[in-house]
Amino acid sequence: MDIKQVIRRLVRPRETIMSLNSMLTYLSQKEDYNTSGVDVMEEDWDTLIILDACRFDVFAERHRLPGELGWRISRGGGTVEFLRGNFRNRQLLDTVYVTATPQISRLQAELDVEFHDIVDVWKDRWDNSIQNVPPDAMTEAAREAINEYPNKRIIVHYNQPHGPFLGETASDLVIGPNRDPDQSLLNFAKYEFKHELVNSKEWRAGLCETFDIVQEYVATLLEDFEGRTIVTSDHGEMLGERAGPIPIRYCGHQIGVYNDALLKVPWLVYESGERRKITAERNATARTVDYSDRTVSERLRDLGYAG
Repeated sequence: MDIKQVIRRLVRPRETIMSLNSMLTYLSQKEDYNTSGVDVMEEDWDTLIILDACRFDVFAERHRLPGELGWRISRGGGTVEFLRGNFRNRQLLDTVYVTATPQISRLQAELDVEFHDIVDVWKDRWDNSIQNVPPDAMTEAAREAINEYPNKRIIVHYNQPHGPFLGETASDLVIGPNRDPDQSLLNFAKYEFKHELVNSKEWRAGLCETFDIVQEYVATLLEDFEGRTIVTSDHGEMLGERAGPIPIRYCGHQIGVYNDALLKVPWLVYESGERRKITAERNATARTVDYSDRTVSERLRDLGYAG
């Protein structure tokens, strides 16, 4: 642990407790993810759309998407656990992973997973003005992938509604010496809001408004994609719920913390047209990325993951 991490834990005691909660959870189980969660790769789908950090209740209350809504228990309280629990040590040559988050790139050595291809949208479609991949760019990348790989399962991993949030609430809350009044985003890590200074009401508003924005783009994909499409999340988001084993209230998400707010995720099933004929094969021209590039850590910091 470097000096910055030490200082961070001293000035943010809740983060220290959450880290301790994670450690205690892992000591009490055999795996470093929630083994009671669903294995998404064993479920029946042609396209899996992941909305990062989307709570089930927020989805259920606000979505206007076609299909039948149910729910599943995720394998993680955060993206890292979701990736470990669903992809580690697997050969998934029938699947293309289209992702706005660099997390799978950061964990590539640990995961040891082989997809037919990974499309790192964050590499070339990052928007510095919102410190994220905007949902319209992600939607465009998803369409390109389905056209390029018509016989593969497609995973589309949006960053939203994970922060930095978009919308009116986020714009109103952002402060700081470099604030742009027209900048409609809220990056909690950058502006020192996380945990102590943003209350659960504000956090929920930012999450909901961001969900409203991204679901409009997801709706267009459902219109365009044929087959069986699932809209889900990798994990939820706590909005003031208590988490244990040391009980504290928390806004956000944390690996190794297991409660309904984090583990219960939407599972919307939408079927349209003919199913794709899926084939598994190694891709000799799969894209290769230098994941030691500092861009990975920079993008994760933009998303609120501090080192």
